[in-house]
Amino acid sequence: MKKLPLLLSVLGLWTACSDNQQTDSHVQSIASNLSDKDGKLAKTFLYLIEGDTVRQRECQVAAPQGVQDCGTLRSSKKLNVFRIELEADITLSRNRVTSSLASLKLDRDTLNQRRTTLTTQIQNLQNQINQGGGTPSGENVAELQAALNFALSEREKIRQQLQQARDPAQIAQLKSILAAFDQQVSDLQARIAAAQGGGNVAELKKQLAEAQASLNQVNTDLAGVNTKIQTAEAQKIVIDEETSILNVTLEKLKQSVVFDARDGSFNATQAEKQLSSRFHKLFQATGPDCTPPTINALKELAIGDSAVYTSREAQVGGAWHIGETVKQLLGGNPTPAQVEAFFRNWVQNWQIETRFASGDIIQPRPDFGNVLTEWKQASEARGVNGLDLRIAPFRLIGITNRMDLRNPLVSGDAGEARLTYALLDRSTDRPQDAGVNARSFTLIFEYKVSVGSDSEIGRWARLWHELGSQPCTASSCDAYVTRLAQITRMFTHRNQGGFVQARLSQARTNEIAFGNPWELREFNLQPAGGDANARLILADVKKTPKDSINNTAELSRFVSGLTLDNLIKNNYEIPVNLRGAKAHVTGNTPQWTVPGDAQKSRVFNINTCNGCHSSDQTVIDGFYHISPFQPFGSAAMSNHLKNDDMPRRVTNFASFLVEPSCQAGTPFDARLAADAPRMLSRPVH
Repeated sequence: MKKLPLLLSVLGLWTACSDNQQTDSHVQSIASNLSDKDGKLAKTFLYLIEGDTVRQRECQVAAPQGVQDCGTLRSSKKLNVFRIELEADITLSRNRVTSSLASLKLDRDTLNQRRTTLTTQIQNLQNQINQGGGTPSGENVAELQAALNFALSEREKIRQQLQQARDPAQIAQLKSILAAFDQQVSDLQARIAAAQGGGNVAELKKQLAEAQASLNQVNTDLAGVNTKIQTAEAQKIVIDEETSILNVTLEKLKQSVVFDARDGSFNATQAEKQLSSRFHKLFQATGPDCTPPTINALKELAIGDSAVYTSREAQVGGAWHIGETVKQLLGGNPTPAQVEAFFRNWVQNWQIETRFASGDIIQPRPDFGNVLTEWKQASEARGVNGLDLRIAPFRLIGITNRMDLRNPLVSGDAGEARLTYALLDRSTDRPQDAGVNARSFTLIFEYKVSVGSDSEIGRWARLWHELGSQPCTASSCDAYVTRLAQITRMFTHRNQGGFVQARLSQARTNEIAFGNPWELREFNLQPAGGDANARLILADVKKTPKDSINNTAELSRFVSGLTLDNLIKNNYEIPVNLRGAKAHVTGNTPQWTVPGDAQKSRVFNINTCNGCHSSDQTVIDGFYHISPFQPFGSAAMSNHLKNDDMPRRVTNFASFLVEPSCQAGTPFDARLAADAPRMLSRPVH
């Protein structure tokens, strides 16, 4: 057995190799490391040129470094074939990175234009507030509003043309036109405000808060886009360098050096490392396994095993009991008096009429206050001064993983995770037991989930996917429940997230228990949690207009100004002046009627809160997607959730469980290019 001398190459530190099959000719090996981070999986593949053939050998490796035995020949390729495959793989990577860059830069342009418009709007609103609301200018408000609606519609058309444009001259021209429309919209908004006397100062402040929140989101999206552009541009440089060193690297495969990629002193360039990784990819008989994994949707995405909801974690003291989740929202250990203040503040939203910036009004539903009265009395009977969370009248009915709601423009955005509760007709310390009736009222806590970077999104997905292999039956579900509780604590409980960061994004209610018609409301937590004085504050319902513009020319103008593609992808926002303060469901099929394009009307309808929950979406027990009246688990889920929407969620989820190379030229992870929803705003359903 011949021992090769230890040599130092430009690709890093190379070590000796034993090779029973080695000829007298000099050969070189480039290693693709398959060991884990601790070097325990002792296997490295080496690549050698002998004559006109490239050979792949399998080597045993002694941790932490050192190739010991390279005697196993695994595969061979003709050098000319191997070169063609390498060049094709590099070209694939370059094309996909280039395409991703072009798309990202269009997103950046759109976001910059939106930021400019919002900044101008904020300045105008602040000026009006400083002037005390202003005095009426005498201009015709209706005519100004019609002009504004037309300008908004035309601006959206130009924006869509810009997203599809590729010619630099055309792009420059469209940007100039768009800037003119932005200024026209801003001027018309200011003239409308002046014509109305500036409006009520309180309403102007609401509009200002809305605009500032939108600007904050745009800035977050813009930062994410810029980071991704920098990453893609850096990757393009590496790919170009691969091309420039390809011939030299192939020539080095004929030299008598052997490389162990795990060596800590390995000082190769990124292009050299990336090129060697392609060697391994191209020598695999079938390449990476790109077969979408089998997803058990009712174990991984919408938890459908009834045993979960009767387990210890759903009862008092468990991770999913509402008492535990509320405690985390209020700093971890609130007093009963602080709990009472939190719920009374929330219920107060139902006691009064509330007018939003759009002019839409939420009417009082004061009977909700009786829930607190009964709960307070039951708490006092237990000797508690305040509200006793151990007898909170809420029952867990749903746990859902909503990774499909991630914003691909924000690095590390992992979507949402949700807990759904039903309101009960009395307080109880056994909420999951039979014998306590539910009311027509559900509450969803919707948590925004983030990880450190896009590369960790797959790690979060795998935690959920591992649940699919865990058994869960009525007699044996403990292991599944334990693992699921560990995952949910990562987004609900303070200091238990590990690599996950989470916050309550919003809470939503769906009820008819305290008034007609059926009503959906949305709330934001202020401050953002971790504080015993945090409060749920009423917010407008996203992607849902106010009822008064249903089946009107005004709604038609807005929807017709959107492309079908952007409607499908939820890539639009409803202007503040058109938004609903709440969403009413009356059973119409569909809930929203948009004169004009029937296909756009159908998509727009399902994007709204009430359109999604209306009877044409095969809901259950009125207008639920998870019913408080059915047996726990899959039986409580609507057919729309299980049969219509779940396949889309499964496809989205599965994309994070395969090798990144399955979605883009390796080793660049271009999941953004594979993301169908090019979302510039948060989707809601």
